[in-house]
Amino acid sequence: MRPDSGRSGFRQRRTHVRRPVHPDSEQGRELAAVLERLELAADQAAAWGHEHESLVRQAFELGAPQHQIAAHAQVAQSTVSRMLARESAP
Repeated sequence: MRPDSGRSGFRQRRTHVRRPVHPDSEQGRELAAVLERLELAADQAAAWGHEHESLVRQAFELGAPQHQIAAHAQVAQSTVSRMLARESAP
C-alpha cells in the first residue's frame, strides 16, 4: 500500500448484513419452512413454560415443600418462591 493513499491497510470488517433471499428460490422456500418451525417451537416453549409454572403451583397447593418442588422442577428454590409470589402465571 502506498504511504500517501490515506488507508491504513486494514480492511474494514463487514457487519452481518445478508442479501435478501428470493422467496421463490429453493433457499427461500427452505428458509420459510425453517422460520415456520422456529415460530412453532417458540409457541411450544411458551406453552411448556406456562405448564411448568402451573405444575409448581399445583404441587405447592397439594402441600409439597418448596425445596422438594425445586428439585423436581430442576430450578433453584428461590425460583420456586418467585413463581409462587407472582399473582398469576405469565
